[in-house]
Amino acid sequence: MRSIPHVRSHLADWLVNEKEVRARRERVVFVGWQERLDTDFAELVGLLGLPSTTTLPADGYAANRAAPDRPQTLLSDHAVETVRAWFADDYRLIGLLSELGLTTPPADLAAMREEAAAA
Repeated sequence: MRSIPHVRSHLADWLVNEKEVRARRERVVFVGWQERLDTDFAELVGLLGLPSTTTLPADGYAANRAAPDRPQTLLSDHAVETVRAWFADDYRLIGLLSELGLTTPPADLAAMREEAAAA
């Protein structure tokens, strides 16, 4: 996991820990979600006062999207558990951000976070 650039960092790399989040909650401007990327990006553009013409890349390659004609690769149960364990602290920080009213996770992520907390 440490060798995969897009998963090797954690929320704690940015938020540090619960104490820091609580102390600096007023400085959290926005928490966005990939699952709501288009709507969250539009909201962020407004919050930052950027021109309404500011958009995400539409081209699949530039947006780093998988080709629509390629089948999705599903993770094994073991791989899913590995990922959940890797991000367990992140799920806890997401829970704190939610508790503080700084974000509302997508429903499927909230369910995964609850599962990870129970494990």
